[in-house]
Amino acid sequence: MAVIGAETVLRESNYVTAHLSTPAGFWAKLDYEKPDLLLIDIFMRLFNSSSVLDQLRSEAAYEEVAIVIFSDRDADELQEFCVEKDINGYFCKTQEITQLPEFLQNFF
Repeated sequence: MAVIGAETVLRESNYVTAHLSTPAGFWAKLDYEKPDLLLIDIFMRLFNSSSVLDQLRSEAAYEEVAIVIFSDRDADELQEFCVEKDINGYFCKTQEITQLPEFLQNFF
């Protein structure tokens, strides 16, 4: 599973990670963890990503949080989505997962 691989690689690179296996509790977890960066699979089942991302971008409390999409969708489609939703970037699940920590450094 790509998410587990991403979490493992990030922890090995000294990132502190927290994840949700379902969208339930997203806002409570976000308020508790206060992350610097969100790595979000926007096509996760039962996750209304459009609504969540709109809310994230509209609230001052989250304006400094970098958002990176993690998906297996086409890069052009992801780029368009990022521009439309004011998302910082995307990382395709088909990319070498070991490149993820270095890529995320671009947002700090």
